[in-house]
Amino acid sequence: MLIGCFDEIEIIWPFAMETRKPDVTPDWVVEKQTRAQALADGLIFERKEGEPLPPWIEKPRILLGSIGWRMGAGETYLHEVFFPFWQSLTEREQDGYWKKFDLGPRWEDRSRWMNALDFNRAKN
Repeated sequence: MLIGCFDEIEIIWPFAMETRKPDVTPDWVVEKQTRAQALADGLIFERKEGEPLPPWIEKPRILLGSIGWRMGAGETYLHEVFFPFWQSLTEREQDGYWKKFDLGPRWEDRSRWMNALDFNRAKN
């Protein structure tokens, strides 16, 4: 049985009770989010009308592979906004879009996003 409140979580086991503070975000996650945000903030680009931002720019603090892309605002953005747009582009337009929004080699998730975009290319 799990009982929660804003400040503490009580975990009730059959033979003991432990009260502890909820876990905080690990430092490495905060650092990675901060680096991703700084890279996204530093990108200069010209956006076409109706062109959505790529997910790593729209939501740079949701790390690739996190639950944020599988439920909630990240999932909604990917499936209702970004991927329909991405799949409507020709392969040449997709390549141009990637080059426009590529955050460069210092971007830790660069190859993983490239693989995700390649996997989600339209099957024309």
